[in-house]
Amino acid sequence: LISREDLRLYRANWYEPITAQLNGGYTLYTAPPPASGTVLASILQTLEGQLQPNPRINVFNTLRVAEAFKYAYALRTELGDPAFTDTNRVLQKTMSDNYISNVASKLHQLTRTESYPEYYGASYHSGNKGGTINIVVQAPDGDAVVATSTINTLFGSLMASPSTGIILNNEMDDFSSPHIVNSFGVTP
Repeated sequence: LISREDLRLYRANWYEPITAQLNGGYTLYTAPPPASGTVLASILQTLEGQLQPNPRINVFNTLRVAEAFKYAYALRTELGDPAFTDTNRVLQKTMSDNYISNVASKLHQLTRTESYPEYYGASYHSGNKGGTINIVVQAPDGDAVVATSTINTLFGSLMASPSTGIILNNEMDDFSSPHIVNSFGVTP
């Protein structure tokens, strides 16, 4: 499936990080599409000034956080790999002061919540319900950690680890195998 030569020839793509200014003079640097850094930036910017300082659990804070996640996750449906999808329109929309203040205003006036993603602006283009997330974090001293989470298709390989119970992925299904059509109907 993957040869030593494939690995030798592989070159990682470098993308400039998404930056977002936050209260207190902080700057968020996060991963651009196809990662969901834009989603994180949207959540944090939307919640600025929305949460009531309270050491106890506050139902209004909890509800506003949940709603901010719903609006931001609806944006994910329009994001994709910039090599194949025009993500600039979505980035400009979600990072704009107008969009952030519009969603923040909805959170401030919140009287009810909805359960269907389309209410929050989600638009679906495919039946793929699987998901993958990759995150790379680098510390000021140069240490770096990379984590990828995926099971590829529903219930992954249909097997679980006997020691942890974690469902094992079938990510190798994404690679081309001679004479085998993968789970998504892609031929070799």
